[in-house]
Amino acid sequence: PALCPKFQKEEGDGTRVIVFTSGCQFEDEQSGIYKAWCIPVLLHSTVLPSARSINYNDPKITRKGDWSAPTSAANRGDDVLTGDAADASISLSFEGSGIEYIARKAAGFGDVEIVVDNRQPATVSLGTKNFPALSGVSVFRVLNLNGKPHSLKARSLGNGPINLQSLNIYE
Repeated sequence: PALCPKFQKEEGDGTRVIVFTSGCQFEDEQSGIYKAWCIPVLLHSTVLPSARSINYNDPKITRKGDWSAPTSAANRGDDVLTGDAADASISLSFEGSGIEYIARKAAGFGDVEIVVDNRQPATVSLGTKNFPALSGVSVFRVLNLNGKPHSLKARSLGNGPINLQSLNIYE
């Protein structure tokens, strides 16, 4: 991969750059085994508050619906909890100044609706198309919450399984 400084652009608290890569062995078309990608990357420059991570299997996370934990013994550190049913949901009560949802993005995953403190829901797609699986992706983050107790609820929108790797709680 190569960064191209010609295509840098300030965006919010960060800079969007383009990563160019080629020769990856993922099929784009049936006629070829290689593809060239132009991948936008957003580099944030704001310092985040300290955070503690809650793994997907923490008992503080309440699950509803059909969820499955990994059965692989690979222990690569990128295991996920997968909600396969259309009614799959999780909830967590927490105290802190923010929360971040960490998930895997891959082909076949659907959309998850995330709500913090009964605010406006955010819809996040966990699926990818023509792209390899990405692990440990920050798909949602909200900061600047006050110090009182908060709640996070995430539910499947029914268009494919959803997943959770961890939640980061910001101090």
